[in-house]
Amino acid sequence: MEATGLHPYKLAVAKEEVADALAQGIVTYPFTVNDPVDMELMINMGVQGIITDLPDVLASLMTVRTRSANTGIH
Repeated sequence: MEATGLHPYKLAVAKEEVADALAQGIVTYPFTVNDPVDMELMINMGVQGIITDLPDVLASLMTVRTRSANTGIH
């Protein structure tokens, strides 16, 4: 059986490793990411999901990111 996902602690996530895993068809979902700054960092590293105790904070952050992307505001 091969791995299909990685769930590293947030401090163990590195952009290159996320990209390498994804190239092999393995998704990365770091845990436990509750700080919005850390959420942004994880997203910028290319993770496919985030494990958090604060899904409302993550959803709000994603809404702002989507709006910014759609309006060209960064």
